[in-house]
Amino acid sequence: MGNPFGKTRTAPQAAGAQGASPSSGVFGAGVAQEVQRTGAVAAQLGGQAMSLAKQIQERRDALDITRALNDGQERMSKAFYDPDGGYLTRKMGAADGLYDEVGQQSDTVGNELRESIKSQRAREMFDQRWGQQSQQYLGVAARHQMAETENEINSELARSLAHTAADIEMNPERVTVAAEMLGATTASLKHLSGPDAAKWQADNIGKLYAAAARGYANLNQWDAAEAVLNEHGEAMAVAGVNTSALRGTIAQQRETETVAGLANELEGLGFEAVDSELVRRGVEHSAAEADF
Repeated sequence: MGNPFGKTRTAPQAAGAQGASPSSGVFGAGVAQEVQRTGAVAAQLGGQAMSLAKQIQERRDALDITRALNDGQERMSKAFYDPDGGYLTRKMGAADGLYDEVGQQSDTVGNELRESIKSQRAREMFDQRWGQQSQQYLGVAARHQMAETENEINSELARSLAHTAADIEMNPERVTVAAEMLGATTASLKHLSGPDAAKWQADNIGKLYAAAARGYANLNQWDAAEAVLNEHGEAMAVAGVNTSALRGTIAQQRETETVAGLANELEGLGFEAVDSELVRRGVEHSAAEADF
């Protein structure tokens, strides 16, 4: 018997035999987009984490550098200012070699503190900063050593000046040569030249001429003593010598010696118990008449 609907049936096809269902494309695209979004977020988070880690390391480096610099400054400050043997307590010859000693100490401190810093980058930055700090310490040391060397030179020159003046007072005729020798010694020690050398001469050389005037007076060479005073009185005043007092002392000394000499002469002529006061008055009267 034939088919009543006049149609031939066909067997159903297996699913997927001719392609995916319409809904499968939609789900696949969504998953891909989600994966992309997840990757972007992860990359962003990773970048933020790396940036944060970098900031943490930079701050750690800065902290390590600052701590090391503070520790170094404390150690060097104590080395400089400790009242019991600090660098700046050294005076005169004890300050000799201070510049080199401070340089060595600064290097030692810097190397020890460098080891406390972990990051190589931070170590290099510390080296630069500590090098600058060390230059300041060396500057302080150099100025202190120079000042103490100058004090030592001045002390020795004062001794030389005193010894030279004492020698001139015994040998006043040597004043010119002695003054030249002392000037040469001073120029050599203090590296003076030009105006500086002239100033030192002005400040000190008059003391030698004052010694010469006293020396001539001690030898009863009154005219020579007065000649020195007249010729070099201005230089003596510049050097701080009280020329008026010196003139008065020499005049009194001259009078005393003259009176004593006349008294001795009178006694030699047979006069006994000569009154030196009368002789002195006679000398003063003769001098007044001569001036008149």
